[in-house]
Amino acid sequence: MAGADFAQAPAAKVAMLEHQPLMGKPGPLDDTREGEVHKNHLVTYRLRADEIQILQLWHVAQNRPRTTSPKP
Repeated sequence: MAGADFAQAPAAKVAMLEHQPLMGKPGPLDDTREGEVHKNHLVTYRLRADEIQILQLWHVAQNRPRTTSPKP
């Protein structure tokens, strides 16, 4: 049952993005946002036209980008 709980919590939080796409904080890279989807997991996403693109699911212990990408 723990596995099912783990899968349902992030799915429910990601589904909330449809109605509140700006609920996450600005992400580590330009034009991204991130939000907590489980106590130890974050999702990085971006908004494109009429869709939300999920880019990565991170465990908080993972090394992940912390700076913005360079401007062209």
